[in-house]
Amino acid sequence: MIALSRLGNINVRRVLLLLAGVVWLFFLPNALYLLTELLHAFRFYDVNPDSRFWLNIQFWLILFTSFSAAGIGLFLTSICIFIIHRMLQEVCSSWFAWAVVFMLLWLSSVGVYIGRFARWNSWDVALQPMMIVMDVLNWVVHTGARLHWLSFSWLVFGIAVIFYLLIYISLSEEKHA
Repeated sequence: MIALSRLGNINVRRVLLLLAGVVWLFFLPNALYLLTELLHAFRFYDVNPDSRFWLNIQFWLILFTSFSAAGIGLFLTSICIFIIHRMLQEVCSSWFAWAVVFMLLWLSSVGVYIGRFARWNSWDVALQPMMIVMDVLNWVVHTGARLHWLSFSWLVFGIAVIFYLLIYISLSEEKHA
């Protein structure tokens, strides 16, 4: 998208950026999804008051691997959003750029929910879009599903926003130093 933003023909640039942006948006949740991989550290261990699963070195190996994946996912999500944020700040108001950042992080959080609980992936947007729309409508209509969807998505969104702000402040301070 950075390369596309440098194209000379403004009409071609806008069309290609729009197409690339839509494709990018459907794949963006994949990086943030890695945050949910933390559950794999605990899925093999039953809750048993007589057992101390944390003494098992395999638990720590899985936890550290999952935590590393989650950190990489948060980092990649934030860097991608940061690049888009900078591109937007060059062509529109700061408020609009921030609004787009928050919208992208929210949509990505919803995408994580769709992937983790409905088990849809990015390719399904092209292969089975109506099935995804039906699932989302089902969550919106049914109170229990809506509460679960919104609670989880807001949680992921909150973590993504906090991490993005850390990256934004760090990279912005570096630029001003």
